Amino acid sequence: MSTRSLRLAIHSPAISVSGHCIPVYPRLYLSTDSRPGVVQAARDLNAEMPSIMASRLKKTFGPLAHKTVLILGIAYRAGVKEDAFSRVHTLDRELKRLGATPQAADPYYSDEEIVSLGLSPCADFGSVEAIILHTDHPEFRKY
Repeated sequence: MSTRSLRLAIHSPAISVSGHCIPVYPRLYLSTDSRPGVVQAARDLNAEMPSIMASRLKKTFGPLAHKTVLILGIAYRAGVKEDAFSRVHTLDRELKRLGATPQAADPYYSDEEIVSLGLSPCADFGSVEAIILHTDHPEFRKY
């Protein structure tokens, strides 16, 4: 196996696990295991990651009230236009709960699509005070 194919076979870390498979299939397992242990712990931790990230941002920058926070990426994984089980909505709600004004940008979604998902598109990059990379799209790597 070449280094390139090996690199592509490994999951990329992100704020949380999303998509059609990984968030769903463990639930099937959990419904039949009376002692799920690490699988349940992993699912619980994953569910908390958007809150953990928002809390880390607050710890780093101080109070988030009235601060514009840009969430880069809506999709559940890099290079796709698919938001199945994406935790971007949880992250958006958590930032709002902390008083921030979250905005989203994703090269695969138009502003109209972002609005239709219940998110606010980034109106002015100059007003952004903090950025959270939610989806590691290749387009973001050039910045």
